[in-house]
Amino acid sequence: MTETALSGPLVLPGDVLLVPVADLSAGARLQLNCQDGDVAITRPRLRTPSRLVSAGAAELLREFASPSTVVEAVIRRSRACGADPEATLEGAYPLLARLVREGFLVSASDAAARRIEASWDAGERIAGCTVQCCLQVIEDTEVYQVRAGGAGREAAL
Repeated sequence: MTETALSGPLVLPGDVLLVPVADLSAGARLQLNCQDGDVAITRPRLRTPSRLVSAGAAELLREFASPSTVVEAVIRRSRACGADPEATLEGAYPLLARLVREGFLVSASDAAARRIEASWDAGERIAGCTVQCCLQVIEDTEVYQVRAGGAGREAAL
């Protein structure tokens, strides 16, 4: 990730979830070794595992629900909680850079800002096959059950 990646507008894709650990089961909280107030950030279908962030970091991340530069988001968050913007930026920069590298926070103009979802619907034709259903979708791989060619054999694509 380059410095440039953090200079333009960034956004949390619509499928990113910020879940307070208090909403998780007691067993899950024990496995996570988390603090009260921590928030899990996850993006279904992303290969990167969920991460834990502090409640304050989660509030800053919520500033990226709509496209925003890092500076704009930090200033808004700092004003809302009465914090020093420079100190907030200094403390948040490593986390924001990591979340950009991992795909949780993306350039607003990037295709990665869209939800990770299937490219093909049931009934559509691809490579001489008819899609029956989508079996699995992750960020860089999709698996479909299809009917192949004129013989109508089921196959995976």
